[in-house]
Amino acid sequence: MQYELATRHGNISSAKVGLFSTRLKCARCGVWYGRKTWASNTKYKYTVWQCNHKYTDEHPCSSATVKDEQIKDSFVQALNQLIARRPQQSQLPQVLGDMFGTSRLEEQAAACQTKIVELTEQIEALIAENQRCALNQDAYQARYTELDTIYRKTLARKTSLEADIAANTAKHAAITTALGDLTGEPVSEFRPSQWSALIDHAIVDEDGIRFVFRTGEQVRIALKG
Repeated sequence: MQYELATRHGNISSAKVGLFSTRLKCARCGVWYGRKTWASNTKYKYTVWQCNHKYTDEHPCSSATVKDEQIKDSFVQALNQLIARRPQQSQLPQVLGDMFGTSRLEEQAAACQTKIVELTEQIEALIAENQRCALNQDAYQARYTELDTIYRKTLARKTSLEADIAANTAKHAAITTALGDLTGEPVSEFRPSQWSALIDHAIVDEDGIRFVFRTGEQVRIALKG
């Protein structure tokens, strides 16, 4: 859950519509898939995922339209292929550490904090000097505005870096946990938490889905009817 709050994909507990949103991409035109309702006015109503530009051009996009169950079943197959590869993945912790490490971000945030302290001291000194002896007010206001602008930009940068650090930390924890659940036993059912933690995106072509995992690995699964 930590990971979901820190990423663009939202809270999986409330994402019945959004679980696959911004995750499925068309192999032909690169556009995201959207959820469509078919036979909506009948008792046979059901939903599918389809390229959002499938019918916008003269020639319809050839990538497959898929149902939730096809996506889930294909993902389970992809996970089981990952499990089969695990004995050869002793380098995976290092890979994840490189992908989601925060050392550089923390150094940049610390540098921002140092600059913020320096700017605060400069602003306070400028105000104090103006109170002691009347400075040229145009020059004073120009200098104050300059320092204040730099201060606000530096503070915004520090806030952004801290958000990135929190997101990377949450991602690393979620992915490590999800991979730890793949203990070597075959996966038998779809789990939204594993999908949310492990999948960066999936690319749908005419007859298959290529899953791109956050670890950098890719697995293509042929679609079944």
